[in-house]
Amino acid sequence: KLRVVSVRGTSSVQDAYADLKLYSSVAVLQFMAILTPVLTLMPVSVTRRLVKSEIGNRLFGNKAIWKRLEESTARHKEEGKQNGEVLVMTGHSLGGALVGAVSSRVQVDGIGFSPP
Repeated sequence: KLRVVSVRGTSSVQDAYADLKLYSSVAVLQFMAILTPVLTLMPVSVTRRLVKSEIGNRLFGNKAIWKRLEESTARHKEEGKQNGEVLVMTGHSLGGALVGAVSSRVQVDGIGFSPP
């Protein structure tokens, strides 16, 4: 048996703004790479750490974005466990980014399609 939590993607101006907020640091680094070889000069580990901490701060620093989803997913995980069901999360666009973060925190499988 399978239980699926599906997270809607970007569908409003507010959601698009959330996309921009989440991934603005990545976009800035990519734009800077066009002008100067900043990404090629930095060690990959530094770039990863910079992007990971910035995205993490944006996502987890704003509890309104993910807290309800995390609580709901934890509840579904527990209910599914009692019914012999495996929980899987899926999402597209902004929903894919949220699925990636929340599924790792709740420790369930998650698949995100075209996250920002």
